[in-house]
Amino acid sequence: TLDPADKDVQAFNLAVLKEICEKYDVYGVQADYMRYPLPWFYQEHNYEDFGFNESSKAGFVKKYGKDPAKMKISDPLWEKWCAWKRDIISDYQKRFYETAKSVDPELNVSFTCFADYRDRQIYTYQDVEKWAENGYADAIFPMIYGETTEYQQKYAEEILPVTEHTQVVLGVGTYVKATHKSIEEQFI
Repeated sequence: TLDPADKDVQAFNLAVLKEICEKYDVYGVQADYMRYPLPWFYQEHNYEDFGFNESSKAGFVKKYGKDPAKMKISDPLWEKWCAWKRDIISDYQKRFYETAKSVDPELNVSFTCFADYRDRQIYTYQDVEKWAENGYADAIFPMIYGETTEYQQKYAEEILPVTEHTQVVLGVGTYVKATHKSIEEQFI
């Protein structure tokens, strides 16, 4: 995984995006991994996260006086670190959107996101609500892949408020252990 906070990584990805938008007759573009990778572990004292590059850490240390790589999720500054990383992803997401739209304002620019609000906020750092509210997403595709329609509806209801600002498109994970009937219900 390339570090989304790395400015060289961002510049490379945005250059590829611009090239695709300029050279090919595309209807739109979708960013599937506009996030940090999901951590290996979620436990309070055994948390293996991503995004501790030197430039990101240095800015946080300068502002808050503490190295985030030495913090546990129970640290009082942990939410500040999560917000720091959400802002990195949101800024990158905004630049992705603006890059595509600068080539063709009619392009449809969409993003996939984690369905669970808590996971988005403290594990993958996707501030989908901010993206939608600020107008930097033509559509959002929450990854709601469950075995039952009830599972899908639970997460759909959770993300429903963003539809005030953008479209939400629900996905159906046909690879999960769902029955044919459940998959048909989810499509409907």
